[in-house]
Amino acid sequence: MTATRGISGLSDEIITRCGERASTYDRENRFFTEDFEELRAAGYLKMAIPKELGGPGMSLAEVCNEQRRLAYRAPSTALATNMHLYWTGVAADLRKMGDKSLEWLLREAAAGEVFAAGHGETGNDLPLFLSSAKAERVDGGYRFSGRKMFGSLTPVWTRLGIHAMDSTDPQSPKVVHAFMPRPGSSRPAPPICSSSPSSAGRSRPSAASTSGSPSARATSPSLVSRNGPLSL
Repeated sequence: MTATRGISGLSDEIITRCGERASTYDRENRFFTEDFEELRAAGYLKMAIPKELGGPGMSLAEVCNEQRRLAYRAPSTALATNMHLYWTGVAADLRKMGDKSLEWLLREAAAGEVFAAGHGETGNDLPLFLSSAKAERVDGGYRFSGRKMFGSLTPVWTRLGIHAMDSTDPQSPKVVHAFMPRPGSSRPAPPICSSSPSSAGRSRPSAASTSGSPSARATSPSLVSRNGPLSL
């Protein structure tokens, strides 16, 4: 039997090893450290990144096919890894349509940053479109206060995608999206995006300017609640 390897770097041997470890992770209820490091070394996290930015430039259909291959043997690993892949996939498809507002995300992912999702909230069945967390405008950006649930890539993420409500104008509240650098990161925070809940489903959020103005960027302190960091 001839071993196969997709353009993502996901070989049959890697899938076999991930499958062999799956039951141990479930039994011990621990993070899939060995799977993650092997997938990262194989370039799996870069699947959706365009070729000109350092990735293989795989399409949505190709990424999904590789995810199916992995999920057949290691479903939890595939699910958690998807929390990074859906960010890079969205950014890549926007770029294909001529919108380069998230190209910074692709460049950071190509450089090794790991993105994760901090959108789950207790009692909120409309994630992304509404939020029980609060976004308060402060000098340099926004301060986010609230509690998030689930954190599939918590041990390894370096950028956590979060969102919260800015209700400064009660007649026109808006959802603010941002990426929180992992505490201790020396990199500056990425741009912030915002959108109105009333436009949900009709238009996508537009990225803020990256000129460095207070409205465009969030510094690390502004991404911390008065009561401490956002908790997962």
